[in-house]
Amino acid sequence: AGPEARRALGALRALRDAREVHARTEASLRGVEPRGEGPRRKLEELLAQARFWRADEPEVVGFERQLAFLSNLRRGVSSLSGDLGPAGAHAALEPLLAAAEARGERADVHVYLGVALDRLGSEAAEAALDAARERCPRVAETPVGRRARLQLGLSDAGWERLVGPP
Repeated sequence: AGPEARRALGALRALRDAREVHARTEASLRGVEPRGEGPRRKLEELLAQARFWRADEPEVVGFERQLAFLSNLRRGVSSLSGDLGPAGAHAALEPLLAAAEARGERADVHVYLGVALDRLGSEAAEAALDAARERCPRVAETPVGRRARLQLGLSDAGWERLVGPP
């Protein structure tokens, strides 16, 4: 195998290991007991290896985008959860906008963005909630919809928008 093939293989091996570490991290966030120490550090090391071997590898680029999306989504929802006032909503805006830009097809992102905008009194909340309902007509019935209403402070008007016409 030539140098280019070795570089691609090295990148894909490091990426495979990074995905495995990421999967364990995701599992630990859902209550599964993690194995090994410092999974975040290990993930960063493996991604650095993959970039070293081949930074332009589409699989590496795609995985990094997925990690950035998840980070933005979690930061936004965490800000909404941590402070039910305008400060929490304001802090949530930037990461949620980035998440919506990255994965605009996901209804959950638009729900959370709608909650932040709704709590700030922005008319743009209507568009975000409509976008969520377009992607998932019954989004209000999902755990995301219920969380928006019961835990994150979606207003009565915002809830009616999310539920949609009878």
